[in-house]
Amino acid sequence: MKKDNGKKPISKIEVIRFLVGLAIIGYAVIAFIMMLIAKDALALFIFAFTSTPYGFSVIFACIIGFYFIFTSKIRWKIDVLMAILAVASIIITTTIVIPEITPNDISGSNPVLVTVLNESNTPVTNLEVDVGAKPGPPPVGGVATTDENGTAHFNLKAGKYYIYFNGDNFPEEYRQPNQFETIEVTDGKITKKTIILE
Repeated sequence: MKKDNGKKPISKIEVIRFLVGLAIIGYAVIAFIMMLIAKDALALFIFAFTSTPYGFSVIFACIIGFYFIFTSKIRWKIDVLMAILAVASIIITTTIVIPEITPNDISGSNPVLVTVLNESNTPVTNLEVDVGAKPGPPPVGGVATTDENGTAHFNLKAGKYYIYFNGDNFPEEYRQPNQFETIEVTDGKITKKTIILE
């Protein structure tokens, strides 16, 4: 006759709930790493602990994952609600985080010339200029460096774009513009823009 050691046998339901919770947390960790690639550490910390869709969806997914891991009893109404919220968090994270680290290719056949001068009308050379549909990690085709005339050369698809600069290598002697410049690129035309740095 076997002795009862007092431990309750693990049921299939507990195993399934544990695996579901582990999968949700695993996805949240992957999304966290994806954000780490897309953002610098400080920005990531801020995103993760504010109510922005980035951090909130990841943190919420982790909470739901721990719920399934540490609860073994089936509570149909709560479990279904948690599952719906988990799916919603995954959709939000996927649609918002992934585009940030896989930007679109805006390369095209329309010449775009962005000239950067200082207040004395002297060309600002060797300066990174970024162009994109929105400020952030520049898309493929949206990065160029100014030449000896202070001009950055792009070849872009038609559309409206923002012009901005990389804060990591922006010259200390100049102040970054407070507002983003915009350009409208049209098929078959050369688009020119001049920016004066203070």
